[in-house]
Amino acid sequence: QSTWGHFLSVYFFSLMTYGMNDSNDGSARNTTELDDDGIPPYSMSKSERLSKLAKVMTFPLSYTTNTPKEDLCLEYVEHFRGQYVQLFSARPQLMLSPLNECGVKKFICTFARPTELPYGELYDYHTCAPYVAQHVTYEPLEDPERLPSVVVSPTTTLAWQAGDCFDLSVLLLSLLLGDGYDAYCVIGYGTREVTQNDQSRTRCPEEIPDETGDQGQSKKKVERKTKYTLRKRPDLQSKFQKELEEKKRLEREEALKAEEAEDLAAAEVVDDELHDRRVHCWVLIQAGKRDVQQPFFLEPSTGVRLPLNTPAYRGIESLFNHTNYWVNMQEGRPIEEMSFDLKDSARWEYIFLGDAEVDDEDTEAQDRKALETLTSDHGEAGDQILDLPSSWVAALELTRQQYENRYPGLGKCVQYRDAMLELFAPYSESDSKVKRLTLVDDFGNQYETHTFFSFRTDKLRRRSVYAPTADHGTVTHEWFDEGRRREQTSMEALRENILEEGKYQEMRFYWKARLDGLANRIELFHQNEDTTNPKKVMETFVAREDRLIYRSATYDPPNTGVVISVPFASPAAARQEDSKPNPKKMTEKFDRNPAVPADRDVAKRTFYSPQLPEGQIRIIYHYADGKITRPSRIYSKGNPVTIEHVDPFAKDPKPAVLTEELRQLFLKEKECLACIRDSEKEAKEILQQRVKEEKEVGFVTTVYDTLRNKPKEDEQAELKRRQEEQQRAQKKKDYLAPYIEQHVRPPPGGRPSTRPPGADLRLSKEDAQKVKEACLKDLKERLIQRAHIMQNRLDEEKEKLARKQSNFQKNQEQIDNAKEHEEYIRFCEDAMWRIHILEKRLERHQDQSLQKYSELDAKLRADERLKSLTS
Repeated sequence: QSTWGHFLSVYFFSLMTYGMNDSNDGSARNTTELDDDGIPPYSMSKSERLSKLAKVMTFPLSYTTNTPKEDLCLEYVEHFRGQYVQLFSARPQLMLSPLNECGVKKFICTFARPTELPYGELYDYHTCAPYVAQHVTYEPLEDPERLPSVVVSPTTTLAWQAGDCFDLSVLLLSLLLGDGYDAYCVIGYGTREVTQNDQSRTRCPEEIPDETGDQGQSKKKVERKTKYTLRKRPDLQSKFQKELEEKKRLEREEALKAEEAEDLAAAEVVDDELHDRRVHCWVLIQAGKRDVQQPFFLEPSTGVRLPLNTPAYRGIESLFNHTNYWVNMQEGRPIEEMSFDLKDSARWEYIFLGDAEVDDEDTEAQDRKALETLTSDHGEAGDQILDLPSSWVAALELTRQQYENRYPGLGKCVQYRDAMLELFAPYSESDSKVKRLTLVDDFGNQYETHTFFSFRTDKLRRRSVYAPTADHGTVTHEWFDEGRRREQTSMEALRENILEEGKYQEMRFYWKARLDGLANRIELFHQNEDTTNPKKVMETFVAREDRLIYRSATYDPPNTGVVISVPFASPAAARQEDSKPNPKKMTEKFDRNPAVPADRDVAKRTFYSPQLPEGQIRIIYHYADGKITRPSRIYSKGNPVTIEHVDPFAKDPKPAVLTEELRQLFLKEKECLACIRDSEKEAKEILQQRVKEEKEVGFVTTVYDTLRNKPKEDEQAELKRRQEEQQRAQKKKDYLAPYIEQHVRPPPGGRPSTRPPGADLRLSKEDAQKVKEACLKDLKERLIQRAHIMQNRLDEEKEKLARKQSNFQKNQEQIDNAKEHEEYIRFCEDAMWRIHILEKRLERHQDQSLQKYSELDAKLRADERLKSLTS
């Protein structure tokens, strides 16, 4: 026999066992179609992928060769490089023409392939950049001081799900350009944390949703109206002083942040030997397009938006996109003081002249340039201006399965200074979790764990576990979506479940979905942490017809309570009921009923020692308007009733009224006790079901999930077989078969033809004429017969109407009842409506008959078996 404490302990253990299990090893779940001896690409280094995977992959011809236009472009770029080295020999080299994954030299601008993928999440920069950072594994440059010799195309980066800062930036650039942003790849220098994607000194940007409110599930408390009002206390605080304090607080916070950033930068300068020399690549989005008001940076390794004055980037050498390449001529300036007006040739030196002459706002000029680029075959769009060749990269593709995989190995873990963030692809975990955020203090101790779920049959959305402190023990808080049922039969509507082991258990419900309007149930346990017998159970209700808003039951400590004796019960039921303690007090509270006088409207009803001879029942009524006291009555079993009046001149009720009221109170006492028992039983069933759900987690799919709602192979085969049968049955149908059998003469010898009527055959002119005339004759007769049926129905309706009108005119003087007049008018209206419909149908049938006859005649003339009529 399970006890209440056993349910709670098993439930808490199930949460720790099934709800907090570690995820599977991501390396064992390859989310790509490539591997080397079972090792996925994102678990290899870039050099290993180039040496092992690139050789076995199949690439388009544009990846392995160059067109004459591309060779001419590379020659022009090398000439630009020579002039740059000659003029600025002290500056670092430029990233102009690196090798691709096939070992072919390509101009860096042609690596970008603007593409808009068919997923809404990838259309805006604030969701596209984090997705790319999560979908692709970031790896630092092998030599942090040098530019990489190989840059991988965006298609290969998506296939490998791994890349360095240049690979990720080019991929992100291609998607942002396809989405309509004015985006550029920036080549420069970054801090050690940025170049190595080390976020251990950064605070976690993930925000925990605030779900402490009631989410609109409870009604606002209505204040009691009274003719007495209290004067509001004046606000004696100075508004100027408040504004000044707020200003000082903001200044202190900004100074603290600046000091913290300076300390980190100073620590980095001391610790990092390669300060300001670590090569990095990131993305710049200029203002103008897609309602972007101010330019900003996007870090490809994290997907975070950064301002231009961020200390994460230490300098800029150049930037590029799919149209041109610009060299920064503002040497020695910090990034926040640089001008990003790319048309200013004094600050930005461009390679291709044609693009610089085209105004960004001149759409006609841009369209003309694009048309020239597409129609140019020799690498020149004009007579003397060399234009940039089109991208050699194939169109980017991301299947629905790859999109939903989201992370390499279906999972990703990020360590921050104050938290550890774990991300999981949908449907990849046994418990269907998609995110887990573990908060840690300065000493590395975990104090909160927030796990988020999706697509679970039990509607579990979130679970938060709070470590024990001096104020409370281990607290587990769960949130559920709407629509939760108990055993798929009754609407349970559980919204939140809060458990502090040995202290209290709280359940919150979607009260609008429940018949009893239960909104909250709190169960407190005794101080000895005995969960077998609760100390107090409190329930709140909303929008009930009986206006009940509160119910509670208080129990004695263990081994001191009195049990209930239930008469006329079976021995097994008696033993089960005997194990339940009898509450020493039960309380019910009710909302005000305006239709009942206040001195008769019950506000609170308390049952002391229910079902015992020494028990009492106390009734407190509502306050009347303008009163500060309210009446009450105390019924003692076997003793006189104690009545307290507000009005000193009020008379006591008659003994018969009090006796009847006491009898009703005894019934209410039994009803209240039964409701408490039912509530306890329901709470046990909920906990039992939760334990079962954690052991066997079920998944659900939406109707929009085309990936998992595809028909199975046997269903597809069955559907294809049915379609083929329908096609064969359609071919077997032959509208001339009966006429051919009836009118075609048998072959010589008196034996009938063994060929099926629908087989391909050529009829003689005489037989074809007979078949045609018989077919047209049958159609004509059927159309005429149908027209006769419609005409007969029309005549019958007209005859009924005429007969009714004649009888009414004859007996009109004798009819004085208005009801008969109304019936006659209603009959005439219905008859006229039916006559109108029949006339319309007959008219339409006549028009369609001529059309059907002509269509059949044309069909017979085109039939191959009746070709002898036209030959």
